Amino acid sequence: MRYYRHHIGDFNHATRHLTRVERSVYRDLIEWYYDAESPIPRDVSVICRKILAHSEDESTAVQQVLNEFFVETEYGWYHERCEEEIDEYRHSKSKKADAGRASAAARAGKTQQALNGGSTGAEQALNECSTNVPTDGQQNSTNHKPLTVNQQPVNKKEAPEPIPAPPEWINAGDWQAYAESRKRLRKPMTAAAARLVFRELTKIRDAGLDQDEALRNSVMNGWTGVFPPKKANNGATHGNAGQKRFSVVADAYAVIDRERARAFAGGVGGEAASPADGDLRTEVLVHLPGRSGGA
Repeated sequence: MRYYRHHIGDFNHATRHLTRVERSVYRDLIEWYYDAESPIPRDVSVICRKILAHSEDESTAVQQVLNEFFVETEYGWYHERCEEEIDEYRHSKSKKADAGRASAAARAGKTQQALNGGSTGAEQALNECSTNVPTDGQQNSTNHKPLTVNQQPVNKKEAPEPIPAPPEWINAGDWQAYAESRKRLRKPMTAAAARLVFRELTKIRDAGLDQDEALRNSVMNGWTGVFPPKKANNGATHGNAGQKRFSVVADAYAVIDRERARAFAGGVGGEAASPADGDLRTEVLVHLPGRSGGA
């Protein structure tokens, strides 16, 4: 592509949170994509050399921009918006080429007909119209109504490919929330993007991780792609660890309530002897995950 449409509003909305270095890197990457009309190679070192990202900060910016705006595939770093613009450019270019060939053929036919001494199609049509003049009697009996030519609307753009349904092992609600999140980010789901996301979720599931949590993380963080959930130190994902800790805290306060009830039931006519809530709470919380040696 020799040029591409740059939508200032879309670009600013999508990159407002980036640093100046990251915005510059992003422009370099999409211009590379449009120039090659294909995904960017997967080797990050090759990318850094190509766009002159030599410092450590620039290399980090390249990796962050790739992870946020591109999807890594076996063919390279894929960008959905760039692919749509390239497809539209190729379609328009093909239509213009066909129109140019048809126009050249028409001019060549007129030239050849003029050399052979014949009249053109337009001249023949004009002669026919001039000879078909109605007489006075015909004018009185003829109902002159305008002729209406019903033309079918021209579909300038083909209907998009329908988006495939997610596999059964993907939670339908999480998938719907992810699709709506991409729409709010002005990166609506397409059939090609859905297939790539399904492929990444399959890798996450095969790695023993929660593919539905990956979708929820993308919704919460405003990501258009999906990434493997990070694991806690004990091997569980952050979400599972948080639920486990909440359960332990709930159990701790249940113990406190039981001790209060026992102390109240044991007190007869006098002040019931029970451990202080603060001491009991401290004793129980010592055994919570991640705590040792006191509150």
